[in-house]
Amino acid sequence: MASQPAGSSTHVVALAHFEAGRLTEAAAACHAILHRAPHDWLALRLLGHIRNSERAFDEAARLLAAALQAAPADAPDVISMLNGLAEALRGKQDFAAALACYHRALARDPRDAMTLQNLGSTLVALNRHAEALEQYRLARSVAPDSIELRLNEGVAMLALGRWPEGWERLEARLSMARDQFPQDVPQWRGETDIAGRSILLQAEQGLGDTLQFVRYAPLVAARGARVVVRAQPVLGALLARLPIAGPVLTYFDPVPAIDVQCPIMSLPLVFRTTPADVPARVPYIAVPPEYALLWHTLLGQRRATRIGVAWSGRQNMPQRSMSLGVLAPLLLSRPDLEFHSLQKEMPDADRQWLAAHGAMVDHSADQQNFTDAAALVAEMDLVLSIDTSLAHLAGALGKPVWIMLPFSADWRWLVGRNDTPWYPTARLFRQRQPGDWNSVVAAVAQALSV
Repeated sequence: MASQPAGSSTHVVALAHFEAGRLTEAAAACHAILHRAPHDWLALRLLGHIRNSERAFDEAARLLAAALQAAPADAPDVISMLNGLAEALRGKQDFAAALACYHRALARDPRDAMTLQNLGSTLVALNRHAEALEQYRLARSVAPDSIELRLNEGVAMLALGRWPEGWERLEARLSMARDQFPQDVPQWRGETDIAGRSILLQAEQGLGDTLQFVRYAPLVAARGARVVVRAQPVLGALLARLPIAGPVLTYFDPVPAIDVQCPIMSLPLVFRTTPADVPARVPYIAVPPEYALLWHTLLGQRRATRIGVAWSGRQNMPQRSMSLGVLAPLLLSRPDLEFHSLQKEMPDADRQWLAAHGAMVDHSADQQNFTDAAALVAEMDLVLSIDTSLAHLAGALGKPVWIMLPFSADWRWLVGRNDTPWYPTARLFRQRQPGDWNSVVAAVAQALSV
């Protein structure tokens, strides 16, 4: 058994804080230990995991490398530390070093499910989905009941275009979100006739997911069912005109009496959707007339080609965001184009850049809700967006949309394509290497000049 560093009671306190989510207190306890014993590997390890959770990847990598160096050869946590170091290296976009860490861990235990799963996820980040599937298969031979592994397999299969298998595996998500759906109503999986019956199509996950998959609601209605759509409140007005024989409710509305239900992201499985037969007639949503008139009046007479721009997504998905400064060469070099910001929220630095340069019209103060955003998008000749709900909004409205994607894009954009079966008006621009937004903006600028 490995010898314990000095101050083991303080380790217990630090670990208790960490497991309770009190990261500041846990970090303070680790620093107190390291003040007395700078090479205490347990404190270095825990502080490294804390910094990973805070996305301070440079410091996390330094701490975890030091912990590995200081730990006894027979320390029980070496595999965990190697996985933590690999996580930090991935955060720094150093994928080669991360892969090396996982292989070091597998040299210790070739059947460690955590390492196999993390290795698979890193291969996905490198667009090596087929290799990732092999790692997930090995991991499932060790942990056959893992829901997360089944989901990871599904996502990799969907990215590769293996949709029938991918949709099946994606169903595993439902066991992780049972409280979202009525528990006493059977799920419709497409096998039974639902003519004359009522069905709840419950939205799930993000706005983009709802906008992407609500296209199936009229297809369900065409089978003779009374369709009830229940979605995020901000989408209520946009979805209200769907051609379905039933109401559009929001999460604030109670679930009415229904015969069956189907989570909205299960509909591609029900309809056996493949990349060759996506129901992609657009537009399939419409802007309410009063909003369309308001924004047509606000924007006034068109003086040039209007391009709506969205560049910043959710803070917990930095790989789907860029700073406005990266777009500056494009924005400042084309005074002949009329750029309009579609962002309601943006970082302070980007707002300051807009105020200083005046290269794009800022509509954030006039957007009261997501329906305003839809009406603004409808007034554009082209939408230029990162992978966010605004890209799906433009596609669902049938607007030309150029989507700027990270190197390892979300499964729905498949691999290596510059088009998408989901939105016939979309064009995809992909990073050439992880984190390289400059090449994407350069490609967009060249396409605009043609």
